Amino acid sequence: MTTKNLNKDVEVLSSDVDDEALVLLDGTKVYVQRLRTRQLFKLLKILTVGAADMLSNLSFSSETTEEDFAAQMVALIAVSIPEAEDEAIEFVRSMLLPEGIIERPRTRDERDQNEEKMTALAFALENPELEDLFDIFNRIVRNEAPTIQSLGKKIRVMFQKNVAPVAQTNSSKKS
Repeated sequence: MTTKNLNKDVEVLSSDVDDEALVLLDGTKVYVQRLRTRQLFKLLKILTVGAADMLSNLSFSSETTEEDFAAQMVALIAVSIPEAEDEAIEFVRSMLLPEGIIERPRTRDERDQNEEKMTALAFALENPELEDLFDIFNRIVRNEAPTIQSLGKKIRVMFQKNVAPVAQTNSSKKS
C-alpha cells in the first residue's frame, strides 16, 4: 500500500487491484470491474436503504487503516443486503463481466456472443449462491476501499471547510 498526498488534509490510499477472474461455484468465471460513478451510486443505495442508521459509524479517519475500513464496509454491506436485496443484485450485475466478453465487438456474431454471455451471467446472478455473493462483494470492497475511503475523506474536508463555516455563520446571525 502506498499513500500520495493531495493536500495536507487528504491522502489517497492505493493498493493493488485484484483483476484475476473470480470463479463462481458453478464454474462461471467473471471479472470484477472498477467502481465508477453509477456503480458507486448503486452501492450507496444499498447502504442507505439497508443500513442508513449505521452509515455514520463508517470511519474515514486518517487513523483508520485500509484493512479496517474494508472490514467496516463488508460488515455494512452484509447487514444491508436483506433490506436492499434488489439493489444488491443490480449492483453486482453492474460490476461483473463474464469471461470471454469481446471488447468493442465489430461484427453481429461478436455482439451475439457477448449478448449470450451477458444473458447467462444475468441468469446466474438472479439468485446467486450466498458464497458467490459474498466473494463478489469482498473482491469489490478489497479493490475499491482505498478509493471510497479517500473520497470520504475529501467529502469530510470539503464539508469542514465549506458547509460547517456557513452553518455557523447562519446560526450566529439568528442570535
